[in-house]
Amino acid sequence: MSSDENSDFSESEVEDRVQKSYTQLKGGLFRRNADGTFKCPFCLGKKKQDYRYKDILQHANGVANSPKSLGKAAKHRALEMILMEDAKQLKPSGPLMIDSRPPKRVRLERKEERFVWPWMAIVANIPTALENGAYVTNGKLKTQFYEFSPAKVTLMWDALGFRGMAVVEFEKNWTGFYCAISFEKSFELRCRGKTQWIESKKCDSSMYAWLAREDDYHNSDNYVKMQLHRGDLKTISELQEEEKRKKNTLVDDLTLRIDEKNKDLQSSGEQLMEMTYSLNRFKSALERKDSEMARLLEEVKKAESKNSDLWDQVLKEREKWCKELALERSKLAQRDIELQE
Repeated sequence: MSSDENSDFSESEVEDRVQKSYTQLKGGLFRRNADGTFKCPFCLGKKKQDYRYKDILQHANGVANSPKSLGKAAKHRALEMILMEDAKQLKPSGPLMIDSRPPKRVRLERKEERFVWPWMAIVANIPTALENGAYVTNGKLKTQFYEFSPAKVTLMWDALGFRGMAVVEFEKNWTGFYCAISFEKSFELRCRGKTQWIESKKCDSSMYAWLAREDDYHNSDNYVKMQLHRGDLKTISELQEEEKRKKNTLVDDLTLRIDEKNKDLQSSGEQLMEMTYSLNRFKSALERKDSEMARLLEEVKKAESKNSDLWDQVLKEREKWCKELALERSKLAQRDIELQE
């Protein structure tokens, strides 16, 4: 087993491995193939060598979050960082199927961005048409952006009609974050991000879009700002810490409930033991009563049998005495006759 497969690393060692791999990738270890696909520089022995953007991003994310090998996870975390940062060289396509777990935190010497949470993106310069004195749009943006799985699209309207702006909301989880980032990068690849929107001075007919951040939260026009202010500003670290706190709270709550259930089970067990003991005592008492009743019944039967024998004997004695008395009477009568003669 190589040292990369050894999972006994400290947090600092994992971060050092991430930074080392990150530097190697930036130095040219990771390049795009001529046909637009990519190879994972850390899995060259694997059967699959050609990945599309969304596939290699999914591959890097999956290995980076795998607990089996922290060495490989650190390298693939660096690859995931490169994929997310070098958007101008990468093109996503198709709906994303990304691991919904949050990305592992890696310390970088830079200030963390603050995003609008839940994840929101701003779409500008949406085509409009003038009908009956008001601006309208025929575009079904949620259907148009279906590959990024938007949760909601809110169009901006004022007294004159549609303003050509919209706010796209994404799912309030880490899958939503990857979809939002990919949504932003799909416009940056076509040079239609926020920077290009500002530089264009609103002179063309192309749509522009970007992920809403702190600057947008404070400096957008009132209609967009009102929609963005339905959310809060959060960094990735803050969201991870908040999720960690919620998980810890959930674990503590579940632990408390389990302890309470165990106490209830223990109490119920004690009550069951007491009831079983009482039932056993009652059963023993009934068995003693049954035994005593059987003994008494046997004695009654014996007494009845004895009384029956005694009664038979009395009747026999009475019959005997009656016969003897009749005989004596007969003798006396005979003597009386003899005396009279």
